[in-house]
Amino acid sequence: MGGDGWDGADTTGYEDYFDNCYFTNHYSSEDTSESVQNFVTKYTEAYGTDSLNACAALYYDAMYMLLQAAEDGGGSDTASLVAGMTEMEFSGVAGDIYLDENGDAIKPVVVNTYEDGQIKWLETIQPSE
Repeated sequence: MGGDGWDGADTTGYEDYFDNCYFTNHYSSEDTSESVQNFVTKYTEAYGTDSLNACAALYYDAMYMLLQAAEDGGGSDTASLVAGMTEMEFSGVAGDIYLDENGDAIKPVVVNTYEDGQIKWLETIQPSE
């Protein structure tokens, strides 16, 4: 079992060690949702697949979250962004994200596994209500 640091790891020569291993992550490019597949298509066209990982998806979502926070908070100064992010509901590539009153993210967790050295999406676990 591993964490999101396994995303994008080079397993060349170690494929057998990773078979039947699992790791949690923020998203999977194999997720069939429209938002993920649109992101994967556009990202791949622009940058290829070498850097297509959770960091790319999180950076993408972060920029749109900032935009939403500025719009909802009424400005781009710190106080407005904090106001806009407090109890924010955001739907992005990494799923539906809710930022609570402390700014903590409540979001889905993706579980991936390895098959023949390749990362495979297993499931997405939604947060409890």
